[in-house]
Amino acid sequence: MFLMPKFLFMATPGAPLFRNKQGRGTIDLLQILCLWFWTCLWLFALTMSVCLILGWTSGDRLLLVRLTRYLLPWVLLSLLAGLIPAVLFRRVWLALALTGPALVIAFSYLPVFLPNHAPPPGDRVLLKVMSFNVWSENQSLLQVAQLIREKAPDILMLQEITSGQIRELTLALEKSPDGTRAGWNVAYAPQVLQAVVSRYPVTPLRSSLKIAKVQAVRVATPAGEVTVFNVHPRRGNWKGRHRQLATLLQEDVLTAPGPVILGGDFNTTDKSQTYRMLSRHLHNAHWEAGRGFGFTYPAYQHAWNEFLPAWPLVRIDHIFYSQDFFAVTAETLKEPCGSDHLPVMASLALKEKPKR
Repeated sequence: MFLMPKFLFMATPGAPLFRNKQGRGTIDLLQILCLWFWTCLWLFALTMSVCLILGWTSGDRLLLVRLTRYLLPWVLLSLLAGLIPAVLFRRVWLALALTGPALVIAFSYLPVFLPNHAPPPGDRVLLKVMSFNVWSENQSLLQVAQLIREKAPDILMLQEITSGQIRELTLALEKSPDGTRAGWNVAYAPQVLQAVVSRYPVTPLRSSLKIAKVQAVRVATPAGEVTVFNVHPRRGNWKGRHRQLATLLQEDVLTAPGPVILGGDFNTTDKSQTYRMLSRHLHNAHWEAGRGFGFTYPAYQHAWNEFLPAWPLVRIDHIFYSQDFFAVTAETLKEPCGSDHLPVMASLALKEKPKR
């Protein structure tokens, strides 16, 4: 039986709200609502527990499991909200059912809320890396250029940028506020609408629309050559996206000589099966040196065609790197600059003795 404290029923009308044809037995509307509320809360707690178990045993095969893992921080918030009435009305078993999955999710995110213990770079070469989905309909390229000049990344990976946008952005970057011309090296891949911009010489390697929409370049940094993979796999069809990133990882990323950086808009969160596959071989800057959830999509502007207000709900933009580096800092920038994504940035220091 799902029962509520008696004082909650004192405000109900004396006459029954429903009566059967024979006039025997009454059903109080408030009791129905309470029964429905507690039943839904029980189903929610049990469903989340099952989804967490299936997520670790069978991966992202089931749609409900994928959605749960995609919105896991908000699932945690919902579980904590459900705990409040369960505790207030002393429903011990329900509170325990909600506490279990809440603790599992909370502990899984604990590392990004602890103080960062990354070692200082010392005299090592420090590379500032940024990834930004500019959005092909963005009309604020001057703001994007201003942000790039302000943050001054050494390696910038851009996604969803058209040929016209890259020309406008390049011209804006070359003209510094003081009238001087800044030196930027741009490698643009029109096939995948992606670009890599760097202060250092950039050599294009290849681009592929079929393999995770990848753009591969080699950047000649002061610490030596770094291979950069700029990716933007398609949304939907998670199996195809997973296979493409697995192919890219095995055939290109892990076989590339020297240090490697893999970044972009992955269209998947840090609790997905695809992310778990990548993190077995590469480090993620946010999880090594970032703080908080670091949501990147949707940005505050231009979400859902501006019909509804929006704020970031998920983190789908990532910067991975090989064990040749260690992350010193990582952050999600708060300036969307007309895009529907927030840019992400990390400072990577090259280790003294790279080992692959």
